Amino acid sequence: MTLSERMAQMPIRALVRLALVFAGGFFVGGRLIDAWRAWHLWQQTATTDPSAADLYRTTVWLDLLSAGVAAAIVGLVYWLLRLRSAGRKEWPR
Repeated sequence: MTLSERMAQMPIRALVRLALVFAGGFFVGGRLIDAWRAWHLWQQTATTDPSAADLYRTTVWLDLLSAGVAAAIVGLVYWLLRLRSAGRKEWPR
């Protein structure tokens, strides 16, 4: 069975679930990369410019918080859209 045949047999719920995981992964990954960059800038400016370092520290925490909230929401929706085996036909593996 080819990939296109398998995709044609997948229910819409499974496709939405996969699309959500990919979109959420892009968002969370982007937030984590931004947090990593801000952390490095925070470490570089901590001794030379404390006010700028405070801004970078706040950016780190906001990026980490937004990544965590987004990952939790994506995980919850992913779990809510799971295929249920009771009375439902599961798509082929």
